[in-house]
Amino acid sequence: MHSTDKQADSGDPNIRTSPALEARSDELRVEYRAVRSTKTRKSGVFTLQRFRVPFNRPRVEVLGPPLGSFPN
Repeated sequence: MHSTDKQADSGDPNIRTSPALEARSDELRVEYRAVRSTKTRKSGVFTLQRFRVPFNRPRVEVLGPPLGSFPN
């Protein structure tokens, strides 16, 4: 995955997310990753959600993990 330069606004000031995009010949993949805490520089990173859009099929597919499974 290739990260973008912009951060996405999660709506929660304690969570910073950054989308990663990968464009392939057969699909577009997006992965949203976040840090566990913005209060420490060495905070762990985890995946909030992954999506894909298949070539020639204009719909978003959720790949997981489910949003409810991210660490607290």
